Amino acid sequence: MTDELSKIEAFFDEVRQRWARHAEQALSREFFVLWQNVQQPRPFAVPDGSAVSLRGLVLDLVEDTGRTAFCTWDGDEMCPVLVVEGQGAEQRVLLLIQDGEVVVEEQPPTFLEDTEVTYGERLEVMYDILDHLRRAGRLAECRRLRGQGFREVLEAVSALHPPRVMQVMRQMRKEFRDRLLERALAEYAIDEVSPQLELPLEGSFAPAVADESPLVAPAGAVRPAPSAPASVPAVAPVPADDGAGVFSIAERPPHEAHLDLEVLERCCQLQAEQRRAAMLPLSTATVLERFIDGDISVKVPLGQAEIPLRDGEVLDVVRRATGSPLGVLRLDLLDTHAVYGRLSWTIGEGTLGGDDVVATLRGGPEDYLTAAVTSLAAVCRQSPEALSRSLRCCLGLAPSPFDGRVGVAPADLDASQARAFAASVCEGNPLVLVQGPPGTGKTRVLESILRELCQRGRRVLITAPSNTAVDNLCRRLSDLPVLRVGHSREAVAADVAEAFWHADPAVQARLVERRRASGSLILAGTPIGLLRSDAVYVSREAQGPFDALVFDEAGMARTAEMLLCASLAQRVVCFGDPMQLPPFPLEAGLLEDLAVACGPRLPSQWRLVTHSGLQWLTENRGFPLLMLNRSYRCQNPRLMRFASTLFYDARMRATDQAEYFALPYAERQRRFPARTLRLYRTSALPASVRSERLVLEARRPGLENSLEAALAVQLVLDCLRRYPLHEITVISPYRRQVQLIRSSLTLAAAAAVMGAAAPDATAWKAFLRSRIATVDSFQGGESDVVIITYVRSNANQGIGFIGDPNRVNVTHTRARREMLVIADSDCLVAQCTSAVFRRMVRAFERDGEVVDVSAAMAAALPPLREASRSVPGRNGDAALPTSDL
Repeated sequence: MTDELSKIEAFFDEVRQRWARHAEQALSREFFVLWQNVQQPRPFAVPDGSAVSLRGLVLDLVEDTGRTAFCTWDGDEMCPVLVVEGQGAEQRVLLLIQDGEVVVEEQPPTFLEDTEVTYGERLEVMYDILDHLRRAGRLAECRRLRGQGFREVLEAVSALHPPRVMQVMRQMRKEFRDRLLERALAEYAIDEVSPQLELPLEGSFAPAVADESPLVAPAGAVRPAPSAPASVPAVAPVPADDGAGVFSIAERPPHEAHLDLEVLERCCQLQAEQRRAAMLPLSTATVLERFIDGDISVKVPLGQAEIPLRDGEVLDVVRRATGSPLGVLRLDLLDTHAVYGRLSWTIGEGTLGGDDVVATLRGGPEDYLTAAVTSLAAVCRQSPEALSRSLRCCLGLAPSPFDGRVGVAPADLDASQARAFAASVCEGNPLVLVQGPPGTGKTRVLESILRELCQRGRRVLITAPSNTAVDNLCRRLSDLPVLRVGHSREAVAADVAEAFWHADPAVQARLVERRRASGSLILAGTPIGLLRSDAVYVSREAQGPFDALVFDEAGMARTAEMLLCASLAQRVVCFGDPMQLPPFPLEAGLLEDLAVACGPRLPSQWRLVTHSGLQWLTENRGFPLLMLNRSYRCQNPRLMRFASTLFYDARMRATDQAEYFALPYAERQRRFPARTLRLYRTSALPASVRSERLVLEARRPGLENSLEAALAVQLVLDCLRRYPLHEITVISPYRRQVQLIRSSLTLAAAAAVMGAAAPDATAWKAFLRSRIATVDSFQGGESDVVIITYVRSNANQGIGFIGDPNRVNVTHTRARREMLVIADSDCLVAQCTSAVFRRMVRAFERDGEVVDVSAAMAAALPPLREASRSVPGRNGDAALPTSDL
């Protein structure tokens, strides 16, 4: 700490020396950058209880743990600033220069989000107030609540919320309370909250809500004089917003970009080393079942091992000492404390005894990424002007202009979609970030952008972390000059490979014809696929960087992949959602090693490797995130309220044209009653009835819950009386639960309900395959009614990955009209590390119904086809003999 403070004191001395001759220079950002280049300051730890003094003044810093400090440039105040961040607070100390002397001005601390009350939490209190009034028959008088009347209803719902939330609500000023009330009322039809007769405006009972406000420039941005937006052919005009949303994000000192790349480079190196060194000892493995061909099903405790394992991954089984191959281990289930899989011997039948047999990870892209990031860091230090425009802006090595005005857009886009479209096709924007929550028309906007760029004759790259997402975009562009690139044709969907695979002569011939017509070129692949593609390399070498890169599912991409892809194109357009599935997390041990290797960093600076590239660009670099905020999927607002409030601060709403708002009051209550949002809670039943089981089927272990499966089967049969077959979906986090439900849903049972409308055997099999699915396989899908079975029900054995709030968001945003959840909610609430399930249960209590499943209800459920058996040793049974261990 002393060395870094000495560097700051040296800056003060330089300012004093230059003031008499070059006062303006001493005040400038350029002089600060020069100091950084010479002194190479680094973030430094501030030990607990230590005093920090500058120019003899002891700073009044908040007592906190894990404090780190760094001296940077404040673009708003136009002066240096010492930023001090800890686990609970952030503090900024301005280093102002007056008459050649440095004046230290301490700013009030900002306490971090985990100690604050979010807008969504406040809005949930207001929802509960409205629910309380509705149940009392007083909803129509909600706008007349004043003073004591409001305090009374606030106290009536106080037991439903944490004390810290209620304290904020009690102290809330009237004007903010009124705005919060109006936002909550925007979820209700106008005739539900008015004391007088209301008529639908333009065929809708939706309340009038002001359109989204003009985009606000982030901190540190510079607003230039407004300029006219570029015209876009074949589009309808949208009212402009008088220059609002036009600004520039200032460049930052190059030294800080170099520090970021240092972290990225070292992180990639450690990941590569970890993958090469990772070993899963099999000495403590338990044999679950032996098969006639010598294969065995095993349970392997994880112990203290930190290995980046993924469901379905294949590991090599080798001898620790020699590395000689023995077999392969296919992972079927990752649980909280153990993994389950199938071990196949390649040389005879091996044994698991002793410490010499281990499972190791196969090679991945880590070595390639390490080399690529190392090369990128070298170019950044030596000749940053050689980098693409978009990459320089991402790193802060150049100013980043941004025009977020809506001038022109396709006529079928709503206001938020039109803003995203206009910003994305604006040639002056080097980087555009768009958040597309579920059902908001993200793919439609993406297609419009790609077609517009193609019409302009641009060379475009398309990428996404998954082959599935890349293939889906390719299918929508079947008439354009598209090539699908990648390492293996087998990883690409068969229909996409046939139409677009880059090495297919017929595809190349079609590409030549289509390029003549448009002059454009689109190459599509995963990030690694693009970076290693010969087609991308040849085009870039011949014509320079591509005109644009369109990055879908950017919320799942790491910063290293995003920056490397940005090096390929002059402009980057990212679509993603940080509230949905994130990148694969780094292990705690790797992060500890990274902190040792790189030295202290501000907690916020670690987002570079702990969060997605999309989050780093918005939260650290300050780029605006345009949000698509109208859901075209959801026709029943009560289904959306939970996800919108918890994950999007209530910024996402059902469109005014949703079926709910088109119906008069009586019909609306009949079509969308509270039971369309229902939780079937199994918590009150005995553990022997409601608990999960680990079972074996076809050599694969998996988790199932027979009670929840039987209830799901019954609910499907009930829904067949109200919905077409193809509009009913069952989703679960676990494959085995999906298989159990598929095997137990019979065509005969469906025919008994549907009569002459029953499908034939082929259509029934297609329904089971496509509409009884895992959460991951149904991501992006939608259905009129969605039945969710969470499976987990145990006594402190963990709930695995299902407690991830982002995964809950994906799960709960598939339904259009009705959502039915089956869960041991007490188990989920008790074992989840966040409040997501507690708030979920409250949402069902407030906006829907909670049905406690009774013993009589459970006994009346249809029988299941039991095609599997329990894994001994986990469900209360005796373990199998393990004489070979």
